[in-house]
Amino acid sequence: QEYAFQSLDLGGTECVLAAADMMIAFNASSLEFVHKVRKMLDEFRKNESFWPVMESLIRLLISQLKDKPDKCSGILVEFAREANVTPGLMALIAHVLHTTLTVQPDRLSEILNSSGMIDILVRMITFGPTVRKDQKIITETNKLISEHGAQYAVNLIEGSDHLICDTVRKIGLDLLLKLIEENPGGAGEICSTMLKCYTNLQVEVSKGRARHFENSEIHKCKNRMLQCLLIVGGYIAKSNNVAMEYKNQLIKYCLDQLLEHNDQTSVRHLLEWTSSVLIAETCLSTQSDEPANLLWTWLQTASQVRPGSVPSFITIIINIASSRPDSLQAHKTFLDRAVSEISPWSMAQQYGLRIVSQLGFKKLWPVLSHCYPDLVAKYQVLYDCISKSLQLSSVAAGGADKTAAKLMEDFYQSEFNPYDHFTLEDIFIHFPRLCCLPEDEISSMDTLDKLTSPYLISLRRKSKSTLEDCTPSKLVSKDPLVQEQHADNIQRKITPWKSMNIETEQEDSSQRLSKSKGREYEGLIVVASLIDRLPNLGGLCRTCEILGVGKMTIPSALAVKEREFTGVSVTAEQWLPMEEVPESQLLDYIQNLKSAGWSIVAVEQASKSVPLHSFKFPEKCAIILGKEREGVPVEILNHVDHCVEIPQHGLIRSFNVHVTGSIVLWEYVRQRIQ
Repeated sequence: QEYAFQSLDLGGTECVLAAADMMIAFNASSLEFVHKVRKMLDEFRKNESFWPVMESLIRLLISQLKDKPDKCSGILVEFAREANVTPGLMALIAHVLHTTLTVQPDRLSEILNSSGMIDILVRMITFGPTVRKDQKIITETNKLISEHGAQYAVNLIEGSDHLICDTVRKIGLDLLLKLIEENPGGAGEICSTMLKCYTNLQVEVSKGRARHFENSEIHKCKNRMLQCLLIVGGYIAKSNNVAMEYKNQLIKYCLDQLLEHNDQTSVRHLLEWTSSVLIAETCLSTQSDEPANLLWTWLQTASQVRPGSVPSFITIIINIASSRPDSLQAHKTFLDRAVSEISPWSMAQQYGLRIVSQLGFKKLWPVLSHCYPDLVAKYQVLYDCISKSLQLSSVAAGGADKTAAKLMEDFYQSEFNPYDHFTLEDIFIHFPRLCCLPEDEISSMDTLDKLTSPYLISLRRKSKSTLEDCTPSKLVSKDPLVQEQHADNIQRKITPWKSMNIETEQEDSSQRLSKSKGREYEGLIVVASLIDRLPNLGGLCRTCEILGVGKMTIPSALAVKEREFTGVSVTAEQWLPMEEVPESQLLDYIQNLKSAGWSIVAVEQASKSVPLHSFKFPEKCAIILGKEREGVPVEILNHVDHCVEIPQHGLIRSFNVHVTGSIVLWEYVRQRIQ
């Protein structure tokens, strides 16, 4: 230790690395040395010495876990928490852990059972920082290059790092399963600790928000953890060494999450899948139907507390009754009750719930017919009714409503089997693709090949998956940030410098803001003097400018200087002729327009209104838009030439005034284009 400290005092990267190697080689333990190296590490943070020193420090901490488990694992956890903001750090932790345990496999339980190490594994399993668009492009480029293999020399010399996040996650999963396999009696406790660590991480990532967007950081985090929980849950449910309390804890966790019903489709499907596997395998390993029979209570609770979650519980019941009859001692009784419990929901008011229940009933029918003919007669009439209903839904789906067809064709309803598809390829490759998750959430065969846990190897698929040929779900909300690329249809905007009101020697007359060119529809005036909400005025101003309206009236000239107006108008007021006409002067203004040859058209639901699509707009036309709530006052209506309204079919009987104006203006423009 004395020589190691002296080496540190000499300074320099080589001295730090040599001193750390010396401490590891002689199995010397000193927190003082660790803290000193860590302090020096901060000095190296901005130069190339940082990573070699960081690797030595991580190796040093792992080597001292036996003597100082709490302190050393605490520092490692701190490093793991920094990983999302320090690119490469989590990969380095995973690399050092993996190489250490590959060389010293006998230390696996000693290292991974240390306080805080499960937390690090959970962070590895859920790892995947949110990257900027430019970083994503670099990763996708690396992937494209790597797919060409030996054709490109760079693949032989350097390789690619596009799989680094997926590799970190698979190393974490592999180490976790090895720890569980090495400690079968403590598997339940390990899983319980894992759930606690994940719950804390979830709060940390979500920052307390209950709801989140599709493909957000917390959505991806949940998805990755539930993939792990599905695999771990399958192992624990089958094991006879795990106490029933831990199996019940896992089942309750999944069902509680489903009852909350605030997750994205992929997360909800994974929870249903995990619950189906857990309950079926637990019933089989314990030779007891109790876990499955508890589903009736959960279904009842869901119907009272959160009806939106009912389809999830119906799905689990159908999976167990139809796909794993061998897991139940009293399968006939369970199947009989499943049919009677699900049948009422096949007539539910909520459309999605009704269709899911009807499809579930049809899945149960072949099992009923094959195994229990006496139950067929009991439910034959009900089956005929539901089949007819589904047939009618399918026919109706050929028209405007496609929901029924989408549900029937969706891979999750038509092809997916939670037990046949319980393989690594389906969990990490096919399922994420079918749930429309981003490319970086779909694992590579290369990373799956690196898994060495015996249990994980046993989950490799031996033949082609039926999910491989399925098309992605049409029921999943697409990520608004992911745009599909089409080479023949690219975005085209006007040339920016031609959009500026700048005099040039040769003016382009094709540009809409050329000084030599007037407004496209000089005869069209939009009368917005009755509108008092600035965002609506600003938005309407923007629409008028874009569509080439001749002029727009506003109740006060001061409106265009307000931030609420300009934030929506985005400078449109600079290019569109504006006229101040207060409401008190509106009637006189209308009379003057009529005298000058303009037709006055009000947009209002009135007894003499004409549907918008049936009305032919005059060339010289002043369109009057009403107040946000009251519409066009009757004293104004009595002086207009025409009144039009937009056909509506919903329960809410009025559009926002900006939306109304946009629709009517486009109809005027459309008629001129034709």
